[in-house]
Amino acid sequence: MTTITTRTFDIVNVGTTANDGTGDGLRDAFIRVNSNFANITSTGFTAANIRVTKTLYITNTTNSSSVDSGALVIDGGAGIAKDLYIGGNLIVEGNTSTVEREIVSVSETITGNLILGNTYAPVANTSTGTTGQITWDGNYIYICVATDTWKRANLSTW
Repeated sequence: MTTITTRTFDIVNVGTTANDGTGDGLRDAFIRVNSNFANITSTGFTAANIRVTKTLYITNTTNSSSVDSGALVIDGGAGIAKDLYIGGNLIVEGNTSTVEREIVSVSETITGNLILGNTYAPVANTSTGTTGQITWDGNYIYICVATDTWKRANLSTW
């Protein structure tokens, strides 16, 4: 991806004061403007590939109530190369392609329902597992208490 910076733009000299004759003439100014637009187009710059290399502040305080509302809407995948800090609620909708997620914190509080997708049920107490992994099937809830070490509790109706 090409990065566009202000150094890649032709600056239009507007002069010291209006109509003082020290700035670019009208034709020269628009040649520079056209060159700037050509520069943007030649790098493939579109709304689909903007790269921000400094801090981006979004000051709109619109709350999000769905995947297509709020101050920032991403219509496509999002890659996050470093830490992500969330000051409010984290709501995950839809299917995820990653089986394992890790949340590291001193304390996690979940208000409401925690829904665990059943993607794996160990077949033995020594089945492959990661400490803290929780899964279930129709008869048991399974907790991996150490690497490849499972415990289970019977599920029953009441």
